[in-house]
Amino acid sequence: PGAVVYIKYGVKESPGSDITYYDSNTTADTVAHYEFPDLKAGDYYLFAVGFDSTQGKVVSGGIPVLISKKTETVEANVPVTE
Repeated sequence: PGAVVYIKYGVKESPGSDITYYDSNTTADTVAHYEFPDLKAGDYYLFAVGFDSTQGKVVSGGIPVLISKKTETVEANVPVTE
């Protein structure tokens, strides 16, 4: 909850952990739900940064996402590590 999720358009691989390389961002709500509405079909890379309160540490991680159809809803859990 409260993690910031960044998105990079048109890529299959991570552009890195420097958030200035990403095109947009959103903040996950209290149940870790986030969304980027109105995306076109294509490749995207998601990168998230949050705080793990059980360990008291900042965590981050990323995952590539493919949207096959404009009308498709894609759910992606972004895996994170310390």
